[in-house]
Amino acid sequence: MSLSSKMVSRLMMLLLILLVSKSNANQFKSDSMCSITREVLCVKQVLEIITITVKITARTISEVEKNILSSDINIDATYLVHLLLEAHDAMSFYYNSIDDILNVSSVFSSNDQLKQIQDNLRDKIICEYRSVLNVYSHEWTPINHIKRLEFALTTYPSTPSFTHNYQSIFVVQILNEWMKRIDSVIIKLRTENFLIVKAS
Repeated sequence: MSLSSKMVSRLMMLLLILLVSKSNANQFKSDSMCSITREVLCVKQVLEIITITVKITARTISEVEKNILSSDINIDATYLVHLLLEAHDAMSFYYNSIDDILNVSSVFSSNDQLKQIQDNLRDKIICEYRSVLNVYSHEWTPINHIKRLEFALTTYPSTPSFTHNYQSIFVVQILNEWMKRIDSVIIKLRTENFLIVKAS
């Protein structure tokens, strides 16, 4: 066997070892959520697939919401209390999440707006939910017993402002979706005159 053939053979063997090692590493990282972590040749292409899937999923979510909200739901006091508790805990969750962001630093320009959002969540939503729950003699989860968003620690260098900004935008975008859903549910309750009947 010539020297060049031996070199090619050794390179092929080394490449095979590397591929097997990488495959084992992928299997080790697997949590059975995905059958295998495939090799990515083009990150842009993968992100485009995710973008398309996100749009399709968003349309499906809208259809589910439309079907549920347009159906004839027999809303009684038990169901209403359940809705109130779900929304109360969700708003408390985001209240705590914003609190964590604000506690990191007070020098960022968006903090005043985040504080305003947090104040509104507390005074105009969470506390109002508690007032209604009190009408039904139902307890709620204390704010200190409710979790908050836990962001993964970054393994790459990033400035405090970058971390603050991406955490803030993540929270407010999800919170914005919750605002739309709460509004839809309240409109549904008003349409069925449920709130008027209970208030009289």
